[in-house]
Amino acid sequence: MMDVEKSLAEAESAYSQLVEQKQRELDFNLSSKQTFNANIRAFEQYYPELASSMKAYKPKAGFELLVTRTGMGNFIPQGHSVPLYADDPIAQVSEQVSKNTKKGYYSYTSYGFGGHTTDKRIHMQFMTKLDNLIASLNAEKPQFIEQLPAHFPSSIIFGVGLGYHIPILLKQHHFDYLFICEPDIELFYASLFCTDWADIIHTVENNDGALFIQVGLSYKDFFDSLHGIAGDIGAFSLVRSFCYQHYPSKDVNQLIKSFFERYFELQSGFGFYNDNIDGLAHAIHNIENGVSFFVADSELRKPYQKLPLFIVGNGPSLDSSVELLKEVQDSAIILAVGSALASLLKVGVTPDFHVIVERTKSTYDVLLDTLPLEAYRNVNLLTVDVMYPEIPKLYKWAGMGLKGPESATVFIQLQTLKKYHQALPSLPSCGPVVSNTALSYAAMMGFEEIYLVGVDNGSRQNVTHSKHSFYYKEGVQYQSPLVTGAKHVLPGNLGEDVLATDLLMISKNHLEAIIAANPKKFFYNVGHGAKLEGAYPITEQAVLIGKPIENKSQIIEQIKADFFVKDLVQFDVATLEFEQFDVICDDLIEIGSRSFDSRESAAGLLKKQARYLFSYKKTKYAHLYYLLRGSLLYVHCPMLTMLYSYQDDALTLGYFAKFMALWNEYVLAVKKDFRVNYLTTCGYSLEQAISELKAQS
Repeated sequence: MMDVEKSLAEAESAYSQLVEQKQRELDFNLSSKQTFNANIRAFEQYYPELASSMKAYKPKAGFELLVTRTGMGNFIPQGHSVPLYADDPIAQVSEQVSKNTKKGYYSYTSYGFGGHTTDKRIHMQFMTKLDNLIASLNAEKPQFIEQLPAHFPSSIIFGVGLGYHIPILLKQHHFDYLFICEPDIELFYASLFCTDWADIIHTVENNDGALFIQVGLSYKDFFDSLHGIAGDIGAFSLVRSFCYQHYPSKDVNQLIKSFFERYFELQSGFGFYNDNIDGLAHAIHNIENGVSFFVADSELRKPYQKLPLFIVGNGPSLDSSVELLKEVQDSAIILAVGSALASLLKVGVTPDFHVIVERTKSTYDVLLDTLPLEAYRNVNLLTVDVMYPEIPKLYKWAGMGLKGPESATVFIQLQTLKKYHQALPSLPSCGPVVSNTALSYAAMMGFEEIYLVGVDNGSRQNVTHSKHSFYYKEGVQYQSPLVTGAKHVLPGNLGEDVLATDLLMISKNHLEAIIAANPKKFFYNVGHGAKLEGAYPITEQAVLIGKPIENKSQIIEQIKADFFVKDLVQFDVATLEFEQFDVICDDLIEIGSRSFDSRESAAGLLKKQARYLFSYKKTKYAHLYYLLRGSLLYVHCPMLTMLYSYQDDALTLGYFAKFMALWNEYVLAVKKDFRVNYLTTCGYSLEQAISELKAQS
């Protein structure tokens, strides 16, 4: 009898649980649709592209949201056999948030090694002072923070899941910049039924923060997107980030790996005041000297689409291509990259164009020291607007493209916009090294059969340059010191890995960006060196050009006539806007002189300065913005890192006051300098560069 009663009780309990579960599912079905619709409305207001993609998204067959015993949504992602969460997702993610914030994982850059510089440029002098100040702080060996403070500069959340962790995190902490990344589009779509994204958006907005949502991006596109955002709003938005992984997966793990492998890129290529004022002065002199400027008219590209073009760098793989280049020099366009000119002339190959990009006087000194003047008079020059103005005078002919983003570039673009109602385009991805400039020119001119020779982006067997380069001397072993910091192992073009520095890693990525932007063109990566995504790996022996050029000299002259224009704009000193530059500098100093009594209020001053300066980016004063942007980033990044690295509040705020006083002094110095030196060309000579290297060693 007891067994029957027990069975009946169990049946009643099971039925009751079934009824309750059915009711929970009905309730969730209703509430989840309301949540989804509210989220779409919020996205339409704040993220219209995301709203459109989510409304158009069609989930895979079998898409189903499960309902837990606590009435919350759950989901089994594609390729998994179990749901993301247990029966109580909120309790589960609350515990996860607590664990992750008690001992946080942060992005971090170590600054401050101390030292002395012989370089008298304003930026270098102040960077040395800042470096020594950081070294002084580090000498006190302050204890690093572990627990996430209530306010932190930025956060990157790797993985949304169903989003339950995000509101919990934001109830306890707030960030100036919040990046939320979910590689699985279906999973993010499912989160729209479960999490109040409108509330997340409003929470960030009410805390004067900025929210960036990235959905469905590959690990490479993810970092490129982050890099683009940092370029738009400043690298300080990512330099000190709380990193949170919500769930493990191959894609999420790859996002994290990519972020930390390429993190260094966020703090490179800033430029700085002296770079930009030198470039501006050089551009003004080049305009007045009547140098021809590059115009990228798409209609002009058609005659060159089927012609072969070789970009020749001075990497060690050049040595295996000498005979190839001798064979094709009369039937293909040849661009010599930087020091490769001397190597090619040494082996009897005369290139059609020499490509250089470094703006300092030391570039001019190296040219004079490397080859006789007669050698340059037989070669055409392709360079950029910021080039030292004595250099174009050395060559048979010189053409310039806009480097960008630079003070000089936006200044010229504003003048062409006024005159022609159309801004002159800049060369895309044309840095950080000269091979990037050469490939950018080739692609913009319309060439569709492009060979990269000696563009190695790394070294094998401790060899960094061609044996024909001026780094070798007869009877003496290799004279060039090995490139220090070659820590990146890159897949080889023909099998053997190469080692690359940070600079060459960035160069490789920018070459790949140009290749990806030109899918209808054929790029051939010749010989050993780093593999380039999108380019065909090929040996020197396998090169077979499609259509040899006839009347090559005529083609060269036609290129110069088609793509380059003289007397494009005229210089008017009033357009430099000295008075407005004074206003900007004074305002930055005023903000930097305000009081602060906490880390958050101190960080608020940095945010106000940055947002104030960045507000000029897309105005007629953009050239003034670029004069200061790089310097601000070079100072703000270590300041913000320092502000949120150590346990001791008093020590941190005391040093912050010293940092800010130094930054205010820097701004005052450039304010005084601009009116005096806007036409002064760069004085950083080869002799000074050698002296600086000796001082550093």
